[in-house]
Amino acid sequence: MREFWRLSFGVLVTCSLALNPSTAQASSVGDREVGLAGAVIATGWEPSAIHYNPAGLARLQRGSLSLSANAYQYETRQLAGFVRSFDDDGNAVESQYESSGFMSFPASMIYAFPLKLGSLRAGAAAGLLVPEAGELHEVDTMDEGFWATHWDQTPRRSVYVPTVGLGFGAARWSLGLALNLRIAQTLEQSYYSDGSIEEDTDSDGMNYQDMAFRSTDLTTVSLSPSVGLQLALPKAWYLGLTAQMPGLHLYGAGKVSAVAFEGFPDVFCDPSDPDSIPGCWFFRDVETTASAREASQGHLQVGLGRRQAGARDAFELTAGYWLAAIEPDALVTDVDETDEDLDYVDFGDHAIERPAAWSVAFGWERQIRPETVIRLGLSHREDAADLVASEDNHFAQIWSQTGLSIGWGRRRAATARQKASSTDLALRVEHLGGQAVGVEWGAPDAGSGEASYTYQRVEGSGFRILFILGGSLDLGD
Repeated sequence: MREFWRLSFGVLVTCSLALNPSTAQASSVGDREVGLAGAVIATGWEPSAIHYNPAGLARLQRGSLSLSANAYQYETRQLAGFVRSFDDDGNAVESQYESSGFMSFPASMIYAFPLKLGSLRAGAAAGLLVPEAGELHEVDTMDEGFWATHWDQTPRRSVYVPTVGLGFGAARWSLGLALNLRIAQTLEQSYYSDGSIEEDTDSDGMNYQDMAFRSTDLTTVSLSPSVGLQLALPKAWYLGLTAQMPGLHLYGAGKVSAVAFEGFPDVFCDPSDPDSIPGCWFFRDVETTASAREASQGHLQVGLGRRQAGARDAFELTAGYWLAAIEPDALVTDVDETDEDLDYVDFGDHAIERPAAWSVAFGWERQIRPETVIRLGLSHREDAADLVASEDNHFAQIWSQTGLSIGWGRRRAATARQKASSTDLALRVEHLGGQAVGVEWGAPDAGSGEASYTYQRVEGSGFRILFILGGSLDLGD
């Protein structure tokens, strides 16, 4: 029985590591861009082009400072039956997994300005992007009547991306390059407990319990370049192409600490006395350094759209493909893995597979007044492969997202007393659909008491809502 719960806890911890909120979506950066669901690969030449397609920087008309912040974001996900078992009466019992939380950003601050490169038009930009900053609260519980387990975790993740970009070209074409330094910090507090919750007659009336408290502090740094192309076609049509390379790992380190209790709390004994085992309360306190690596997924996106020069009417259809990647996570370097008394604290090497994915997005923008526009965006992102329940895929999770965006923008013309500026709002709602491979335990054998297990695929669901406020201030040519 103890082996069953230790494996179950390993499933849950790995589940939490796979449930990074950024894995199911492209980063939401920029106010106009979120209102168009990111469909700006061909027709985007605002400062946020440094993130979506740096070739758009070549079409900058004036210098500007662009700011955007996520005023509100809430996310929730559920997985039912990630671990299934049977109680003593043969009744099936399922775990219930839930995660929810608030993300305080994404945000961006970008300074962009036009350049003169001989006969070529050109533009450059530098800024700080914050595609993730917030925390989730994740809970998983299973109650068999006699035996119960509870897992509670609060991971907080912050990602900062200093970026610089350059775009140049002629009337019919433009090229761009951007360098992104990705700094990710993960702070995580988790609590786990399992054990008997009523008298265990098979253990002389003693109640067995495990408890573990774990703290993780990891920082990773990687560098990823992106390149872009925009072509001007007849009748104000544009074609865009952008590619981001997988991140080059530069640094990854941190520490993991844990306190673990194991044994029978209603019996006190001396752990150094071998005759008193197992009727004992076992205690471990461990802190160790760790190495970590964050492998970002490279991607390719292409867009085709129409945008009238001098007017604020535009629409675009964008499609993208994200490469598969293996992401080792929290690789602990100096823990004695033979210490079985701390197995369930999850000190050990493991890797998370990020499957290939595809996406499609449509954005539409319409000028309804001389200074006002409205925006509408639709998008869907799906993993490219189905998740098959097998030993090779156990603990894995993949999430898809379907989103609707609406936006509003207003531009104020320059006057003798103030510079030209713009204000933009965007609201986005996403439905999340998930798949996971969990464990189903069979009923214990009447003779040996051992239980066999099989892998199963379970479905999950959730939603995300975010509200973005932003604007820009013209700084001149």
